[in-house]
Amino acid sequence: MTPRTARASLLVATASWGLTFIANHQLLHVVTPPTITLLRFGLVSCLLGLVIVATPSLRPRFTGREWALLALCGVLAVPGSQLALTHGQRFLSPAMSGLVVATGPAFAAVLAVALLGERLSVRARFGIGLAFAGAAVVILFTSGTGTDLTVRNPAGAALVALAQLCWAAFTVLSKGLVTRHPPITVMGVTVILGTIALLPFAPAVAGEVSLLDGGHGLWFVHLAVFGTAVPYLIWGTALRQLAASETAVFMFLIPLFAVAWSALLVGERPAALGLLGGCAIVAGVLLTQAVDRRRAPGGNVSSAPEVPPP
Repeated sequence: MTPRTARASLLVATASWGLTFIANHQLLHVVTPPTITLLRFGLVSCLLGLVIVATPSLRPRFTGREWALLALCGVLAVPGSQLALTHGQRFLSPAMSGLVVATGPAFAAVLAVALLGERLSVRARFGIGLAFAGAAVVILFTSGTGTDLTVRNPAGAALVALAQLCWAAFTVLSKGLVTRHPPITVMGVTVILGTIALLPFAPAVAGEVSLLDGGHGLWFVHLAVFGTAVPYLIWGTALRQLAASETAVFMFLIPLFAVAWSALLVGERPAALGLLGGCAIVAGVLLTQAVDRRRAPGGNVSSAPEVPPP
């Protein structure tokens, strides 16, 4: 892969990630959030598990303490992040959900201070505050707008932000693991353990499967394959060709694609106040990330390109 191909591939990956908000929205018309999350990550677990088992160099070699940490990361990454996000999309439209998801790096920066003792400049703190203020505007004033499915409930819409807090916690806690083990192994085991944590929902999920038709199945294929597995492979490959700072910039295309897909596929026309809040989120996170990368090139949590939620 050449640098030009890497950039083109990242564009495809971010477009696929943006489409996952539409996939969740369409599936919520017929099934509940636990069904969407368990079926999606059940498929992803099978795919990643096959890759890990088939590749000797990727097979897990974790210590007992690392397995415990991976179990915690799994709960944060799948039930904590993805189940919460899917629940939140019942109260926040696809476009607005995509904008709130952009707060992930701001949450990661705050947790890096709290858990790893990192420092933030005044400018970085201002950026985090701006991003959180923008998220508050989106959650408080756009919940219940955008599509017929979306129900007015700001507290429920806040689950989208809680999902980013959980994903940021996973990012911070797994930092040491990905420096000692192959990242795909860490991600694969995390997803598998997180999916196991969802198994109590299995009986209810089995009762809802009959509600799905072929079109819904295609949305699940997108969520598992083109919205998770393929973009992660692209992301990891592109990091070998491009600087981490350049790769991280592509993250900010995800909310833009979410807005574009929402307008194209579900006819959503975001309110001006929601777009204003979204601009504040993106500007704040860009400000925070730019400061952190310049301040700490040696590899802290903020200097590495945060992996977008699957």
